[in-house]
Amino acid sequence: MKTPKYTPSKVAYIDDYWVYLSRYEGEYPRHVHQRDQFYLVLQGIISLTVDQEKFTLTAGEGMTVKAGTPHQPVTISPYAIVLHCEK
Repeated sequence: MKTPKYTPSKVAYIDDYWVYLSRYEGEYPRHVHQRDQFYLVLQGIISLTVDQEKFTLTAGEGMTVKAGTPHQPVTISPYAIVLHCEK
């Protein structure tokens, strides 16, 4: 398991949500957020386990993780560039 590396850059603040452009590398711990979170993969591939269901997102694909839902992103490619919104 590769140690996660997360390099976020804030790009906008919209309706109480921060929009980040981030470089993801590795496997992130399973976690939850108090508000919905949106992921849009711009480059690379990530696996996103939401509850017990696993999704593979490639460039141009995105999904919303509802508040309080356990989830875990893992990069499949060496790294991924992801636009995400969170509170």
